[in-house]
Amino acid sequence: MPPKKKAATGAGIKAESSSRPSSSAAGQRVSKTARLLHEQLVAISPALKSQDEVNEMLPDKAQGQIAEAVNELLGYRMIEIQIQNGNEIMYRGLRPQEAARLSDLDPDDEIVYQIVQSVAADGIYLAALRKKSNLPQVTVTNVIKRLESKQMIKQVKNVEKPTQKWYMLYDLEPSASLSGGVFYSDDGLDEGFILGLSEGILKFLKDRTWPKKMAGNKIRATHFVPDYTGCYPNATEIHKWVKSMGITNTELTVSDIMQLLDVLIYDGKIEKRPDGMTYSAVRDFNKTAQNPFVEAPCGNCPVFNVCEEGGPVNPGSCVYYQDWLAGASSGAFYLCIVHPSIPELSF
Repeated sequence: MPPKKKAATGAGIKAESSSRPSSSAAGQRVSKTARLLHEQLVAISPALKSQDEVNEMLPDKAQGQIAEAVNELLGYRMIEIQIQNGNEIMYRGLRPQEAARLSDLDPDDEIVYQIVQSVAADGIYLAALRKKSNLPQVTVTNVIKRLESKQMIKQVKNVEKPTQKWYMLYDLEPSASLSGGVFYSDDGLDEGFILGLSEGILKFLKDRTWPKKMAGNKIRATHFVPDYTGCYPNATEIHKWVKSMGITNTELTVSDIMQLLDVLIYDGKIEKRPDGMTYSAVRDFNKTAQNPFVEAPCGNCPVFNVCEEGGPVNPGSCVYYQDWLAGASSGAFYLCIVHPSIPELSF
């Protein structure tokens, strides 16, 4: 039987402690059940598995046998335990090199390592690390240096608290709350990257908000009708467009795109449509002579002055309105020009 190690209790796992075993011969000493479990956990490492998932890995074994295998692997330091969500026990398989490194840690090193490990990708502030470890400041400083030299932990930058020292496991990537996400670099907020990506998205939304002039068409489309939804993209579609265009090599998520969209909304360049899901560009009236009134036929009608009830040009038979309303079927509003069906008038 392997020597016992102090472990979190759960599903029959014992909470006992004893001397530390040698990791070199551990793989040869463990039982067949423990070896099978270890192989499966290592194959998916660094992914973590819950107790229920560990049980599913050994469907033909009883709960007691699985608990014995887990304790066996913990005793030989072939797996490690991490606590998530306050009290959920998770298991990770350790490769021989990792197991050997952990076996070489002295008690103080192990305390600090386990604390850093427990915070995962969120990292931990140096002062909090000292408090949790209950070790003298000099001891913590020396332990950190040793663990950094072994590439077991690393110092990372917290974008919200750049003057503080934060630490996390060496092989993990900082969470977005720590690093600021894809829009931050080592020098802080990457404004150039944000600006370039935002401009690309804005151009895409403009192309999807206002219809393009068709070749040979004398009537220019200026806007889609209010209830037309076939062209306005949502955040997922914008995300797909960014990926397809190869605008950046940075891996972006839909959430990242939504952050940029929120900035564009705040700047007054785009708006979220009434459906709450799609987006459209906002016309900049400082750069264009158009206004909402001229997007209706009467606002730019070339025969407005002779339009009257019963006359050759009248609201009831207005060909401009017919064309304008017909545009609804294709989703576009139109600016008026002199229509060929209007009779010649003497002014």
